[in-house]
Amino acid sequence: MTTADLGEIITLARKVLDLTTIIPPTKPIRVDTSQVDEYWLVAPSDAFGVVENPKLLLRTLGDDLEELRASVDGDIDERFLWHELQHLTGLLSFISFELTRQTP
Repeated sequence: MTTADLGEIITLARKVLDLTTIIPPTKPIRVDTSQVDEYWLVAPSDAFGVVENPKLLLRTLGDDLEELRASVDGDIDERFLWHELQHLTGLLSFISFELTRQTP
């Protein structure tokens, strides 16, 4: 069994994100919603419940960007931090997708 607390997960995330500045991608990664916007997300309750027919949610990168920009420019209500994390997950998934397309 493997365990980690939130502090360790945040440290790991920072180190991975720092690697993107140390080892830059071969081409710049930029969200351009005229090229790619919509994506599928497995509902977190289904993703971690390992259900037989998981519910898919259609999300957009544009919404993710707008929501996160508004949140960090204003006050984030800690009761809804999960909401910001879901938007961040979408953007991080996009970065991962772009990096896999650049890998020979």
